[in-house]
Amino acid sequence: MYRPKVVKGNLKSDVLTDERLKKMITSEDDNELEALRQFYKYLEGIEFYLSLWDYDKHESYHMHTWDMKDDEKFMNAIFHMEKFMGGYSDFEEFKEIWKLGEYEPDGVLCFDLDIIEVLEVICEEVEG
Repeated sequence: MYRPKVVKGNLKSDVLTDERLKKMITSEDDNELEALRQFYKYLEGIEFYLSLWDYDKHESYHMHTWDMKDDEKFMNAIFHMEKFMGGYSDFEEFKEIWKLGEYEPDGVLCFDLDIIEVLEVICEEVEG
């Protein structure tokens, strides 16, 4: 049975320059850029778990999970990503859904390999 590689890591915030962030957005909208800045700001300095999958040829890390002590920071980060992606715009509504455990993302949160510092390999990929 296949199992992806799972690592514990954090952001290399020094590579997330405004120039890099501007390349991640599809418009010239300053609100999108600010939402993306806020997303990464909330993730700075915390450790989380990521998986690396064969199906995308190991091209990006996929959000796996995080420690519950950091749940509030992740809630704030994900809210800003939702604003960026055109999902939720009302924080109180989002917070209520999050706290009830009813938040369902539209997809997988992925990170470029070069913006993640791997702190520990939790398990190696298993083919099959």
